[in-house]
Amino acid sequence: MFLTIQFPIADARSFLKEGSPRISLELSKNKDVYVRCFGKVRLRKNKNLLTKLPLDWVNDIHYVSADTALKVPDLGQYYEWHQKNKESDPPRFLLKPSYLSRRLFFDSIALARVEVGLKVETPVVLDKNHCLSVIKDYLTLPTKVLSLTDKSGYANKYLANQGEDLAKLFLHATTPKVNTTDFDKNSVMECNPLLFFEYSEDAKSPFGKFLYRSILPDEAKKLDVSNTNGVNLAYYEYKHNKTCYGVWFIGCNDKNKEKVRLLKLCLLRLHAEQEVLKNILIFIGKLIENGNQGNIKIDNLNKYLSSATKAIYKKSRYGILQGTVLDSAKKCQTVTSETELICIENKKIALEKNLSLIESRQTREKFILFLKNFKGFQVSILSHNIIGNNNIVNSYVHESFKNAEKSSSSDLKEKLDTLITKVNDLCNKIPNNDDKEKTALYLKQFVEHATLPKPDKTMLGVTGKGIIDAAKAIADVAKPIAEAVGVVLAFFP
Repeated sequence: MFLTIQFPIADARSFLKEGSPRISLELSKNKDVYVRCFGKVRLRKNKNLLTKLPLDWVNDIHYVSADTALKVPDLGQYYEWHQKNKESDPPRFLLKPSYLSRRLFFDSIALARVEVGLKVETPVVLDKNHCLSVIKDYLTLPTKVLSLTDKSGYANKYLANQGEDLAKLFLHATTPKVNTTDFDKNSVMECNPLLFFEYSEDAKSPFGKFLYRSILPDEAKKLDVSNTNGVNLAYYEYKHNKTCYGVWFIGCNDKNKEKVRLLKLCLLRLHAEQEVLKNILIFIGKLIENGNQGNIKIDNLNKYLSSATKAIYKKSRYGILQGTVLDSAKKCQTVTSETELICIENKKIALEKNLSLIESRQTREKFILFLKNFKGFQVSILSHNIIGNNNIVNSYVHESFKNAEKSSSSDLKEKLDTLITKVNDLCNKIPNNDDKEKTALYLKQFVEHATLPKPDKTMLGVTGKGIIDAAKAIADVAKPIAEAVGVVLAFFP
């Protein structure tokens, strides 16, 4: 049996003009280099896996040993400790750890993740209750992470609670300066962890083939093997101390070892991609909300959003139907805490602020789809978030929405927002770039004059006519746009 917990870390420093520079950590170019507080850069030993990694995840070939960062004190005595405390309520299952693995992965852009794996032996045949006890034992494994603030030099916590300290340690390890600023600290964020429970289906094992039917909790969502490249896979949400942990159960045997490795890698990376994208979204949204949008490297952000959404919404990988797998997990997820609800509200704020930064329409659509899939989060696409794929048009439309905020009444603002949305849609349908930009400019000037303390009716008429004339070339939007222009002009008789 092998248990794994992944702690994703979101690093927004690539998208910021200010703040401490980050140490270049392209692992493929730094083999055998020692990374402060963690360990040496290593190459995966599994040669078959190396040849099958896709180009967008090729950075997972190398990893940093995290043996120095996270330690499990007295791991050998853990089994004996459980024997003394086996009468606790609820009953705690006996684990006998035999191997501990700790690794740090980093894509050199925004996504870092720490994997902690534990190989264990069990003295009895597992059943559903034992299985849940194993998960609890793993989450409450006493561990310590190197700490710069704790007097003892370590943060002593249960394994499940070490995400924040691992994120702080990663920030310290990748920052040239010894003392990081508050701004730096806020730009590196812990994300929700994910667990894997790999169990044996091998007939030669003491558990036998019946294990798959008996080990899974009743609420676990089993996936069709046709969607998982023939591997038995199930998702379960484990609740511990008012926190929910996603758990993937994977059945292993002698014939599917390679498939299990690829499936596990796919699920780990997809989870990290989603969690990091979510937290980058929240961080960027807060920057804009606080008036710090000038500190954002727009080009870097757009490249990242494009690559992250492509990775998440790729149809299949290694014979695994990603969308089906992620959808199955999503159906099991629930909002269970006030903290999660606050995060959801932050996502709404960030969504309203961020879409205007995304130049690619295709990326933006995937980005919106990604946001819709958050548990308990219903996305309302506000009109001022719908921006086209021409940079000049983007600028004019964005300015129009900003100017509409200055309207003398909420009713006028609503009508202007409706018009801007319709004209933006028109610009996306106009084939010629010069005509797109000319139409968007008419819109910008029309909104500017409509929101002046004393609007110039002549200029409103000229720019309004320019918008209407441009719409005549696209039959399906000509009438709605003419009506929208007329509704606004009615405010200025």
